[in-house]
Amino acid sequence: MTAGHLRECNAQGVVRLTLTIKKMVDLLIESDTKSLDEPRWIIDGKRNYGFAHGMAGIAYSLAQFQRIAEDIRIRRLLTEITEFYETTYTPSGWPKSPDNDERWMAWCHGLPGILLSLLEIGMIYPRAIELATHCSESMESACTWPPHCLCHGSLSAIWAYEALFRITGIPNYRAIAKNACKLIVSAQYNRNVHVQTWRNDRSIEGDASLMTGGTGLAYLILEINHNLPLMFSLE
Repeated sequence: MTAGHLRECNAQGVVRLTLTIKKMVDLLIESDTKSLDEPRWIIDGKRNYGFAHGMAGIAYSLAQFQRIAEDIRIRRLLTEITEFYETTYTPSGWPKSPDNDERWMAWCHGLPGILLSLLEIGMIYPRAIELATHCSESMESACTWPPHCLCHGSLSAIWAYEALFRITGIPNYRAIAKNACKLIVSAQYNRNVHVQTWRNDRSIEGDASLMTGGTGLAYLILEINHNLPLMFSLE
C-alpha cells in the first residue's frame, strides 16, 4: 500500500507532498530485509517477485522517487534489485515467490510487470534496460494469449512492448504491440478463431474495467496509436 501511495504522490509532482513522500520512502527502506537471494520485502507473509504484490512494484515506485529527489540509498538498492533479477531470470520468467514456482505471463505476477519495473529502474541504472530488452525475447508469444486484460493476460505483454519502444526507440517493439492489438480485436469479433491460452481462462464477459476488462484494451490501443502517456508513468 505504501508503494502505491508513493507512486500517486510522485505522479502529482506537488512540492508540498515531498516530506510525505520522503516518509514513505523511509518506511519502504526500513522494511527492506536486504536479502540478496530472495525478494527483499515481505508482503502478507510472502516474498513476491512481481509488480502488483511484490518487489517489482516497490522498486518501480522508488525509481520514480529517485527521478524527483536523489537518495543514495535508493540508487544502491535499485542496483542490487537489478542484479537480483538478472541472476534469477530464466526463459520462462520468474516465479511468483520462492515458495510458489508458478510462472505467470502477467503484470500482477510475472515477466511483463517486472519488465516494466526494470525499464523504470533503467532511468536511474541503465543496466536494467539492457536486462529488460533481453527478457522481452521470452514474451512475444504471450501477446495474444487470453485472458485479454492488463492485469492477468496478454495486454500486459503488449503494454511492456510499447514501453520498450518508448524507452529504446526500436520500431520492432511497437510493431509487435500494434500487431497483437489487431489480432486480439479480430479474435473478439470472430469467436471461432482459436487462440492459445496460457492460464486456461478468459476475461469475464461484460467486464468493462481498466485492469481486467475491455477498457484496458481500448486505452492501450489509444496509447499506442496516439502516444498517450503510459499507465503509471511520469510522462
